[in-house]
Parts: sequence; structure tokens; C-alpha cells
Amino acid sequence: MNSKHKLRIGFSFLCSLLLLPSGEAQNSHRIQKMGPLPLEALQPVDILLPEPYDCFVLRVNGNTLPGFLLLDGDTLRPDPHAPEGCVQTLPQFKKDATLMLPAAGALTVFYMEVGSAGAPIPGTPRNNMPPVIPQSLWRAGLNPPKPGPVSTATRHAIIHHSAGNTTETDYVKVVRSYYLLHTEVNGWDDIGYNYLIGSDGSIFAGRDPQGVQGVRQDNVRGAHFCGKNEYTMGVCLIGDYTSVQPPFPAVNSLCRLLAWKLEQDGLNPFGAMKHPDNSGSLLGTLAGHRDGCSTECPGGKVYAQYESIRECVALRLSEVQEHEQAAQPFRIEQEGNTVHISSTRGEEFAVNLYGMDGRLLQSGSSTSGTWRIELPRAGMYILELRSAGGVQRLRVLSGKW
Repeated sequence: MNSKHKLRIGFSFLCSLLLLPSGEAQNSHRIQKMGPLPLEALQPVDILLPEPYDCFVLRVNGNTLPGFLLLDGDTLRPDPHAPEGCVQTLPQFKKDATLMLPAAGALTVFYMEVGSAGAPIPGTPRNNMPPVIPQSLWRAGLNPPKPGPVSTATRHAIIHHSAGNTTETDYVKVVRSYYLLHTEVNGWDDIGYNYLIGSDGSIFAGRDPQGVQGVRQDNVRGAHFCGKNEYTMGVCLIGDYTSVQPPFPAVNSLCRLLAWKLEQDGLNPFGAMKHPDNSGSLLGTLAGHRDGCSTECPGGKVYAQYESIRECVALRLSEVQEHEQAAQPFRIEQEGNTVHISSTRGEEFAVNLYGMDGRLLQSGSSTSGTWRIELPRAGMYILELRSAGGVQRLRVLSGKW
């Protein structure tokens, strides 16, 4: 085929030539698979989006896989969670497009009818958790996930970006498209992430615990960390933040969500632990997808903000604790750089003092129910106190309270 000739791929044309083989039919009328169709390098292809389909996903297989796709002059980075052995885009919304492959390959187009879930109402916060849009609202009308979710303890919160360059601002529709992509195109049990966050700060509940006893939204084991999902919770910022700064509402919601999670599980935002499936190396309590996998995710502009995100989470943890200090098991008083700590119940307790870089500066324990700690010079610190009655973390400043 002459590469100068433009090929137009429309639904009726491919339906007549490229029917799904027996046993490969999608389990919903919302997905139609067209292809695979062999293409030469740099052969222009028009992708036509027929009604009632809202968006399409492109998948390319070949002997020499291209590391990118050219769509209407834009370079599309591949979906970081695509099945192995292919290059796959995230959903492209409401537009026809021209595609060129930088190397010869076989093209498959998945047309997706995402539809609408109506106007969801954020859920009710609990235990300082920010409002979250539940699956019952955003997934309305779609097939349920496969049954049998499993729980995993959380040691690491893994931050992602979706890498999609969509301009769609209906984030309910975007999440629905990711759900269809993960379940009906990739064949996964459910959407891969525990939570997804829109540019406007909306937080969506992701992989569904399905009411199984002992499985919570924040600890249901997902599919987001290159097969190393034990001990992780995955949060995805919707958008491509390779070269664009993430919007403040999204980062703010991320900090609120992570602060709630770390407060629930007693985790240190500056800490690190060994991940058994990550070559035994240390992995941060707050980590990026790239910290354990071969990917650019969560994008350079998000990754560059990791220290400020950790500090934001630490400050929110301290604000939560200060706000609820009356109900806490400790009484804290400060005179200059000296902090006096006493148990309100006369219990034994342990003390850890962390710098803002995550280093453990001092630690100790009290059997008498009281402790005094001297702060290092000029700076901000995180004081962590643990006893049988609970855990308290708060921010302390040297020289002032």
C-alpha cells in the first residue's frame, strides 16, 4: 500500500472486514473492536468516530514497536498501564483524528460508548476524609467489576498521572472511559487505581471493595504498580503532567486524601520501607510510579513537587491533630525549643522526632507518662507520639509554638 494514500477507518468499513473472532466479543455493547489492520510507517490514517461512541482507544502491535503515536500532529505518550507488547493510548474524546505510525505495525481501534452517569453528588466525609464520588454514581449503567476483591496492607501510596492528553473536562465521563479501558479492553477485574482525582479537585473512588468484609476502599489491592501492587494504594491525577504543572485543586485534593490515609494507618509522609517485590530496595511512603517501574509516570512536573507534597501532607496531619488535641491521649506544651509531653492517661508512650526531609532525628520512650525533648535549632519538625491509647502527630517549630 502506498504510504502517500490516506486510509479512512470508519465503523461500517471495519465492521464489514474485521469482525471479532469467536470468543473475543466484548462483554458490553459499549465497546467495539476494529482490527488489527496492518499499516506501513508514516501512512496517514483517518480515524472516524461514529455515533453513538464517545471516544476511541488505539493499540499498535509490531515487530518494532513505536515508542509514540502521532495523532493530529501531537505526539501521544503511551498508556503507562498498557498490556505488555503493545503501545496503547488512553481514550480520545469526541473528535475524528489523523494517525501516523512512526514504524510499521498492526493497528486496532476500540470504539467506546462511555455515556453519562448524570450529576454525581460527592460522598460524605468521615474521619477527616475529603468528599469522594462513589462507584455507585460514576459507574451507573456500566457492567460491574469481577467479584472477589482482596485486601492489602498499605505501606506505600503510589502517585500516578493518567498521561492522557484529553481536553475533556467531564471527569465522570473520563473515569468511566478508564473503567471500560481497564475492564473491557485490557481485561482486568476492575479499574486499576484506588482513587482518581480530576483537575478540578474531584476525588473518585476507584477499584471497588464490593462490600467484602475487611476490604476498604483505601486498601483494596489494585492494578497500577507493574505487578507489584501488594502493600500499595494507587492514586491517579487525571491529565498529562509531563510538561504541564498539575492544577492546584488537584494537588490540594491529593494532599487531603493522602493526609487522611496516612493518619488512618499511622504512616510517616517522609518515611521509606522495603517493598518485597521492588528488588528489596527502599520505597517511600509517598512514592511515584517511576520509583518502582520503568515509566515516566507521574510526569516530571508532578514528580518535581514531591517534597512539597510530602510537606503539605505533613502539615495537614499536624492540623488534624492540633484541631482534635482535646481528644488525643497526649498533652503538649512548648517553652522555646523545649517540648514537654505528658500522657493524659498516665500511659507509657514512644516519641519520634522527624525532620522535614524524613530523617529520624530523635527517638525515645517514657515509662512514667512524661517526656521532655529538645528541638534542634531553627526549623520545622514532625513530632510523632504513640501509646496504647492512640497515635498523635503534629508540627512543631523551633523557638515558637
